[in-house]
Formats: sequence, C-alpha cells, structure tokens
Amino acid sequence: CVKEIWSIPERSRFSFKIIHYTQNLTAEGPNFMLGIPYTISEIAQLALAKDLYQGEYQPQALTYISFDSRLISHGAQTIFDALKTSNRDGHDFVEDAYRKGVRNFLVEKKLPYKDINYAWVGNSLEALQSWAMHHRQRFSYPIWAITGSNGKTTLKEWLASLLEMHVQLVKSPMSYNSQLGVALSLLQLHPQ
Repeated sequence: CVKEIWSIPERSRFSFKIIHYTQNLTAEGPNFMLGIPYTISEIAQLALAKDLYQGEYQPQALTYISFDSRLISHGAQTIFDALKTSNRDGHDFVEDAYRKGVRNFLVEKKLPYKDINYAWVGNSLEALQSWAMHHRQRFSYPIWAITGSNGKTTLKEWLASLLEMHVQLVKSPMSYNSQLGVALSLLQLHPQ
C-alpha cells in the first residue's frame, strides 16, 4: 500500500513527494536477501562460530536470511538466525523454519535434526553482527547513517528515493534502525 504523506506542488521550482510504504507481513512477506551468496561454512567462520555441524543435507549457496519463521518463502536458500530477545527465543521457531524448508541455521543451542547444517554460536545477534562486519569489509563504497530521535525512517526513504535514480544503493529494510537492522542492511551490500 502506498500513501502520499506530503508533497510540494509540481508547478514550484522543486517538486518532490514524501511517500510512505506499508507492507503486510504475511507468509509471502519480505525476506532479507543477501548481497552475495554465502555457504554455511563461510557464515560459521565469519560469525565466529564455536562449531559447525554439517548433517546429511548438502550445503548450497544461501541467498536469504530470516529471523522470523512466519516470513520464510525461500526455505532451501535461507539461513534462519534464531535470535534471542527479552521477549522471545528464536529457537522456539526452528521447527517451523524447518517445516518451511530451511536446512541452514545460526543458533545458540545444538539442534537434534540430522539433515540440517548449523553454526553454533555464543550469541546469535553478535554472530550476525560479526558476519555483517566482515561482509562490510569486502566493499569500499561509502555508507551514510541517519541518527536522531524522530524522522529517521522518513528521511531515509526520502533520500533513497532521490538518490536511487543516480547511484546504486542499499537501505535498511522498513524501519529496522536497530542493532539487527544495521546488520541486515550491511548484509545486503553487493558489488557495484
């Protein structure tokens, strides 16, 4: 759904609109696409995993990351990060991700499945951030960050709409301007 929030009339010297995009989060919803494919062994190394379990499932290049099992739509190509927060434990949703075809996981607990691959880490958010940091180091182009108390997402979307006509860019998904959102944004970086 697209809704115009504010605009300057086209007859003025500078014409632009601020648009607000809303997305329905459904089973067909957004997956976070990686900027370049990774194998589970590469992810384990970059995420500083304690151990890598490679089961009977043949590893393949992973092109998506998910931390919400409700949004998985490319199971075989997805790594599921079982994030632990103060409200939820992503490990409670591993089985759901498995049923949706995911066979690669970033987890803090060992898993009982024989036909999966997983990187066993101490902290799944820190592991994701480590992976994202190493991914960022592969690229030399500039990164802009928007900070403040209010209006960050609106400003980000406005700048992106102006700049995407002139440069290749990656922006944080929706309003993910947290420790998780920064890592997901960095993982979307791709060769120019």
